Amino acid sequence: MRPRLASYRGLTLFEVMVAMVIMVTVMVMLYEAMSSGISFSNRGKAKMDALEHHTAVLDLLHRQIHAAVYDRAGKKVRLKVDADRLSFVTLTPLIAVSGPVFVSYRVDYGRLYYLEKRDYFNEDYLDNEPDPREMTVLLADAGDLAFAESDDPGGVTVTHRGRSYTIFPRCLLPEGAR
Repeated sequence: MRPRLASYRGLTLFEVMVAMVIMVTVMVMLYEAMSSGISFSNRGKAKMDALEHHTAVLDLLHRQIHAAVYDRAGKKVRLKVDADRLSFVTLTPLIAVSGPVFVSYRVDYGRLYYLEKRDYFNEDYLDNEPDPREMTVLLADAGDLAFAESDDPGGVTVTHRGRSYTIFPRCLLPEGAR
């Protein structure tokens, strides 16, 4: 005896199409959710990288100003501070291996440029503007970065992203603050 075909029901073409439409809809929703999550993650990572870079530059400024060399003959730390330029001799170089170096920072067109020279004893460096072609871009989006002499003698006020940081060379700090 043969089984009855009428009692055995399969899926109709319509049911298969509905299942496929539901499956494709779910897959598109999952893709959109994952794509948004990846995009959000990439934007957050880019912001964190930029913040980390800005923090590293501010830390470098702090370390180098903190280690500025005291000129015993002039009885002061030789700093040249303008709104867009900061120059001095420091004991913590960024590029050179060790020893005192002349450093100059310059803000121009929203970029922070950096120059380091080993012959720190050259008196002309503080008085003359360094050649921009010799300088390295340290921060491509420096924004509102500015330098100023602090209200207390010998210090430097660095203003960046609406916040001001006053940094003093270690040799000028009071005994309790060293």
